[in-house]
Amino acid sequence: MKILILEDEYLIADMIGIMLKRNGYNSIVHADSFAAASELIEDEPDVCFVDIRLNEDNGIEFAKILQRKEIPFIFITANNEMETIRSAALTNPQAYLSKPVNERDLIASLEIIRAKFSRYLLVRTNMGKVKIRQSDILYIEADNVYSKIVCGSRTYTERITLKEVEKLLEPYFVRVHRSFIVNRNRIDSFKSNELRIENFKIPVSKNSQDLSP
Repeated sequence: MKILILEDEYLIADMIGIMLKRNGYNSIVHADSFAAASELIEDEPDVCFVDIRLNEDNGIEFAKILQRKEIPFIFITANNEMETIRSAALTNPQAYLSKPVNERDLIASLEIIRAKFSRYLLVRTNMGKVKIRQSDILYIEADNVYSKIVCGSRTYTERITLKEVEKLLEPYFVRVHRSFIVNRNRIDSFKSNELRIENFKIPVSKNSQDLSP
């Protein structure tokens, strides 16, 4: 899961980063301004933490961009003015976190987002981002720092490692090889060193998980 933190107070941003890494979230980038964050979202993070009040910028305006791009985000704020909260609510955030940020609340908010969006994967195409149902995925193959997501006749290539994409998948996906994750529900047949999904042959390593129903 790729995470962007938009926060102009470095101490707070660093503390959030430490808490995230302590809980297994390691793909984290930090921006301290609207301009810097606008460049970083071109890499399409999975979720953003956005400070409502920045020194020179307005976090709510940045949230409007995230809303248009359908990137989920969480506001972090020390501001409890009702007018600000009402304006922030119009951007449809997934949660609010008050400063100082509590680690349990931080991780809980991420887990809620993962549960809410886990039935789909967001992938990039020439037409922009699209949501694909996880149940439509046949298998995923590692290709260096990329992953090839195979859905029948369509294949999508995403700049994400197999280890990272594995964290986003539903429990019915299983790692059968260091380079392959398969949808257990789409397996047609298997034997000790190979399985078939439709017309695809996929290698199975000796140390792979049990594929029996």
